[in-house]
Amino acid sequence: MNKNDIFLLVQKALNSPPLILVGTGGTIPYGISGMQKLANWLLRKLNSKYDGNPKWKEFDKRLKNGLDLESALTDLNMPDTIIDDIVMATWQLVSGDDLQLFETWLENDNKPTLGKIVNKFYQANPQCVNIITTNYDRLIEYSCDQFFLPVNLFFEGEFIKRMRKTAKPACASMVNILKVHGSLDWYYDKDGQVVSIPMRKEIPYGFKPAIVTPGMGKYKRVLESPFRDILHIADELIEKAGNYLCIGYGFNDSQIQTNIISGIRTGKPIVVVTMEISKSALQLIQQNSENYIVIHAVKENLDRTEIITPQGREELNGQFWTQDGFYTIF
Repeated sequence: MNKNDIFLLVQKALNSPPLILVGTGGTIPYGISGMQKLANWLLRKLNSKYDGNPKWKEFDKRLKNGLDLESALTDLNMPDTIIDDIVMATWQLVSGDDLQLFETWLENDNKPTLGKIVNKFYQANPQCVNIITTNYDRLIEYSCDQFFLPVNLFFEGEFIKRMRKTAKPACASMVNILKVHGSLDWYYDKDGQVVSIPMRKEIPYGFKPAIVTPGMGKYKRVLESPFRDILHIADELIEKAGNYLCIGYGFNDSQIQTNIISGIRTGKPIVVVTMEISKSALQLIQQNSENYIVIHAVKENLDRTEIITPQGREELNGQFWTQDGFYTIF
């Protein structure tokens, strides 16, 4: 296939607004720390406090041996005190990145490409885009604001928000954003209930961040409200979607991707845009779909893009694996 054929293939796969999944790879280009930076941050922040704890020592050893953060935390059964500190430290790192980005965009009136992509799909009737993200940051929300797109985060109130008792996605004139692992704005209050308090520079006294950090504990946490409710809505939207667009999503979260896999098995198109796709993720897609397009960087030359489809592999000059490059396809 030549470049025009590939572009037409992508356009056909996304000829109706897709359900969009955004992972950490979708926000790293904007300055939000990814898993590797988070792992290094946790070691710097907490090593001196827990260097005598055998569980922490094993965690430290796993990271230094090259394991990713998710794998390093798996099966360790960390004490609650360490888990709480991991959550606090994670919030501090991501929040710092997020607020710095927000200030920069305010000063420069930035029009982020992620917002352009969402806005492009929003223009189709009935002007509804559904986005699922595993990220805590507010980059998607900021991006929508820059393009005057209405956003539904499923909470109500002004400054101390609570999840709507009858939370459901809007079907028109709305961008529904489902943050399945929580948000920088979410906190457990003194009664253990989750509230949303926007744009805090510090964690409110007596509150704890309501975010799901990597590791086995996340599977227990997402069974609690409001994570359970958000995940239920996400499952419904995944099932109803006619196609999928994954931006920087790594396919390492079984709670989300199980229904995605069920969808692509029925022939629903899936387009994956990422800097690098793991062998396991690619295998998962190829084993379950006959209608996929994977767009990722050529490892030896980031100025080239490899396109993987059921018909084979093609290389193109240009960074079409980036959000800027991907947007030019349309």
